[in-house]
Amino acid sequence: MSKTLQLRRGTTTEHLTFTGSEGEVTIDTTKQTAIVHNGTNAGGKALAREDLSNVSQETISNKGIAKSDLSNLDMDNLENIAKVDLSNVEPGAFIQFELAKNDLISAQSATEEKQGAISLASKEETIKGQDINKAITPKTLKEYINSFFSINSEFKPSLPPKYIEGFIASNFNEDTGHDITISVGSCRDANNSIDILLTTPITKKLDTSWNEGSEVGGLASALSISSETTYHLFIISKESGEVDAGFDTSLTAENLLSDAEGYTYYRRVYSIITDSNANIIPFNAYEICGGGVKTEYMSKVMDISSAAFNYSLARFLSKVSIPEGANMLSDFRSRVMDGSGDAILFTSSSQPDFSVDKISGDNNEFIGQIYSTNNSDFITDFSLKISDSKIGIRNSENNNIGSLYVQTLGYTDIRR
Repeated sequence: MSKTLQLRRGTTTEHLTFTGSEGEVTIDTTKQTAIVHNGTNAGGKALAREDLSNVSQETISNKGIAKSDLSNLDMDNLENIAKVDLSNVEPGAFIQFELAKNDLISAQSATEEKQGAISLASKEETIKGQDINKAITPKTLKEYINSFFSINSEFKPSLPPKYIEGFIASNFNEDTGHDITISVGSCRDANNSIDILLTTPITKKLDTSWNEGSEVGGLASALSISSETTYHLFIISKESGEVDAGFDTSLTAENLLSDAEGYTYYRRVYSIITDSNANIIPFNAYEICGGGVKTEYMSKVMDISSAAFNYSLARFLSKVSIPEGANMLSDFRSRVMDGSGDAILFTSSSQPDFSVDKISGDNNEFIGQIYSTNNSDFITDFSLKISDSKIGIRNSENNNIGSLYVQTLGYTDIRR
């Protein structure tokens, strides 16, 4: 049978007048702690509890002991005590004592010998994930990855082949007849070698020789601005990623790249044609699905105006205000007045020269065919894919059909 040892006990008040034997231990039932006696002094000596709840604030402070919540300390005197997040400790101190801050700032700036317990991974180790025992900060990881991809282009994710987005041209500038502003955009270059990224709009001048930068000349120096001439607008790039733009009559930017030293990559992003005064025809352009650009002339261009249209049965090619060199889906409006019942066929120069009869049966399938009855006024819109700034016109009968008018409305450039 177990035995229970009970010591003599009493309240704090009772202990004040009690003198225990030397070495005797009693229990203070008020403070819930043990009292050690020496046989001489009344009251004895109370032992501190684990939570110090029976020790006065004054005693703790006088002995230089800090409570767990530091509530017994003068906060003005804590400036020399390290905070939990170590934010008040100088980086030099960490390096000197081979310590690392919780955000690894000191480890980043320390030499390999002074990084203490924190060992940082190198760029190669970070990218390849070779050592799971080394640390890396998010900021440094981003820097390492960007640096790695800029040096090792074969690992850099690229845009799909022939990709293009943005680079929308506008001529709402001070000199609307000669200045073009290009919006931001991204694309693969013409040879699918690199990505080209324009992060800030750029403005180039068609009537001034090319120079690097925005609000400066954009025309290849070997060329001069002329009337009724097509100029292709290019985004060009250096190997380092620097981007500029300019105009050329060559579809491969041959003249432009001769001026633009260091620029070796290019992509045609737009094409324009000048009017009879060597001015850019005012336009609105907007991007369509697939990266193409739809251009609408702000004023319809009257390209054909014949008061006595009397062409022979053979097809006749007439110049229109559409850039040449690249396939453009071009929009037109035609009008025939005082006709004699003839059919007229509009074709691109690349289409066969069809024989045209008055509209009946299968003839209706011909793109751009219009029909005019006697003394009528007939208007119709049609579209043709052309690449040489010309449309073919053919009459079904060799006689005068009256007046023929063709206006150019705009064009769609798929930019491929």
